Amino acid sequence: MAGVDFTIVFIYLVGVFVVGSYFGRYVKSKGDFFLAGRVLPFWAIGMSIVVSDIGAIDFIAAAGSGYENGLAQANFDWIGSMPAMVFAALIFIPYYWRAGVYTIPEFLGRRYNGLVRFLEAAIWGLFLLAMLAIMLGVTADLLQRVLGWDRYLAIWVTALGVGF
Repeated sequence: MAGVDFTIVFIYLVGVFVVGSYFGRYVKSKGDFFLAGRVLPFWAIGMSIVVSDIGAIDFIAAAGSGYENGLAQANFDWIGSMPAMVFAALIFIPYYWRAGVYTIPEFLGRRYNGLVRFLEAAIWGLFLLAMLAIMLGVTADLLQRVLGWDRYLAIWVTALGVGF
């Protein structure tokens, strides 16, 4: 990476911090944080599913697969996941919106019982733990290849940076 690359990354990180700090002033409750204070229409919050699905795996693995396989990689995102996310945003999110819940486990707990809520939350927690391990590993691989960092150092720096 050259100096201009570091400059772009630094400007990006500062920009994210400034925007987050500015809009963070309006977050006073969990409703503000999770549902934007219920001032946005359900479809706008539902469509946030689409943008929140993009992460390190997309930037690294999907980009690498696109390099190896060409335009066929686009089928994964545009034909595979995009319709499912749009379907979820337009079909399922209105139910959660009307129920006044913040999470799917909360909805399932109200709809069925506490055991269903616990099981869904536990399964989701295990899934997120596995995804976190994959994302930290992929990021460490990227930092090792680009910056020459040790994998374990890259994992700790990434985890502490994200945690901060």
